[in-house]
Amino acid sequence: MDVPFGKLGTGGDVVGEHLQPRGTNMKSAKWMSKSEYMVSEKRVKAVLEELGATCHDGQAYKLQTPVGEMTVTLHKWMPRSLFWVFQRFTDATKAAEVVDCNPCSGKWNFQSVSLWERQLRDFLTTTTIN
Repeated sequence: MDVPFGKLGTGGDVVGEHLQPRGTNMKSAKWMSKSEYMVSEKRVKAVLEELGATCHDGQAYKLQTPVGEMTVTLHKWMPRSLFWVFQRFTDATKAAEVVDCNPCSGKWNFQSVSLWERQLRDFLTTTTIN
């Protein structure tokens, strides 16, 4: 596999069991209003559809990637919540060779829509299988 920009990561730090955007922690995180959540959710769904993902059960999306299928789901909004994009590669071992996902479970989760979109697009356009 050729990844010209190195292994793609999540751009965050582990705080407890949660990945946080660099420079933040749970105390300083901004909780989302329901309207802010809806805007983020709409953006994620639009990007997924643009990239050819198919929606299953109204909430989970399946996306074909250079390292196999990836499932993408969104965290449901609730008061005092952060926005999460949950992703899981079917072939965790293969995915872990090119992205900073969990090598056992294939999880590659994000809390930032802009960071998620940038990392996903970079991964899809720069990853090739040799």
